[in-house]
Amino acid sequence: DASGVGKEMHESLTKPLFHGRLLDNMRILERIQKRIYPNRQFLAGDGTPIVELQSEIDMGTRYMRFATAAYGTQMIDSALDEVPSPECIASAKKKIAHHAKIDEEDIRYLDARPGGDMNILRHFIAVHHESRSMVLAIRGTLSVSGALIDLNAYDCQFNGGVAHEGIANMADNIWKASGSTILELFKEKGLTNYRFVITGHSLGAGTACLLNIKCHNEKLLGDRPVRCYGFAPPPVYKISTNAMVTKKAVEAAMNNCICYIHGNDCVPFLSVFSVRRLSASLDAVDNVTEDMFLPTRVKMAVGIESVPETLVRSVEEAPRRIREERGGSRLIIPAKHVLWLFKTRNRDYIGTSCDPHTLSLLEIAVRLEHLEMTTDHMPECYEDALDALTSHNGLPQQ
Repeated sequence: DASGVGKEMHESLTKPLFHGRLLDNMRILERIQKRIYPNRQFLAGDGTPIVELQSEIDMGTRYMRFATAAYGTQMIDSALDEVPSPECIASAKKKIAHHAKIDEEDIRYLDARPGGDMNILRHFIAVHHESRSMVLAIRGTLSVSGALIDLNAYDCQFNGGVAHEGIANMADNIWKASGSTILELFKEKGLTNYRFVITGHSLGAGTACLLNIKCHNEKLLGDRPVRCYGFAPPPVYKISTNAMVTKKAVEAAMNNCICYIHGNDCVPFLSVFSVRRLSASLDAVDNVTEDMFLPTRVKMAVGIESVPETLVRSVEEAPRRIREERGGSRLIIPAKHVLWLFKTRNRDYIGTSCDPHTLSLLEIAVRLEHLEMTTDHMPECYEDALDALTSHNGLPQQ
């Protein structure tokens, strides 16, 4: 394919898989990554003390419940900390309202198509009076495999930059489907001064980020304040260097967007560009292990034998040689801050504020133990992390 990812993935994945050394290669790469980047979360830090972003953590705690609720009843069930009373969960609408901590009548539109539509993601629109907001919550993908489906999508032109084509189409389609409903709701008495909040998890978060840019750049809601809260979003956007007309609008959109990463979730690092970089690292490992005796390779994979310093340097240098190609730009999460929440060895949650541009240069972390690359992606994990860091629980000092 034009992005080059197909050929590179064949060299780094298919060939060692066929010869039975892929799993060992990944374990060796995991060891090397942990050695090179022992504290990945802090490498992308933007210098903002996390205590100064307490309000954004509190807001994230609130809107993450909307993002979870957009998946429907099964996902809500998995995220519940306690069993609610039967009357609170008598219907799907009641259960969504209960989880989002709003009244049932405040859910003003509910897209009830089973499983949603991959062209128009399932979503709902609700009024949140406490924050004086109209909230659009967009359903994401239930698994990392769903996020991987669109990895080979080309970039496309989108509001003063380039964006992930599939997700940009989803942002456009959601506004076509529900934009008129949203505009009509804002005409209602008592709602005319409310702000517009877009939120979602995973693919829904990526869609929310691009719809936030579209709202600001195309003035879809006039001068009404628009905010975006994205949880586990993939990288979806890159502003064009010659887009001076739209640069201010895009910057305003990013300044009104906060995103969140939990633990070793790999989705916020998934793009054509990042997969090509991962492939380069795996290929560097395979260039050594293909000539290695099986017992030596296994010992190195499980940590009995040390990794040669030459291999460590090779893995460190390999991704730097990857350049952007057509269809595979270095996309970023278009937000002012990306708050990375993770557990310490004491099992306490802490967080760091990250710069989205620096974040896009971090490698996809290979974490095979306990399948953290996938389990850390689940909505209930994000809810748990944010709940632990809300102001009423106290934010641990970094």
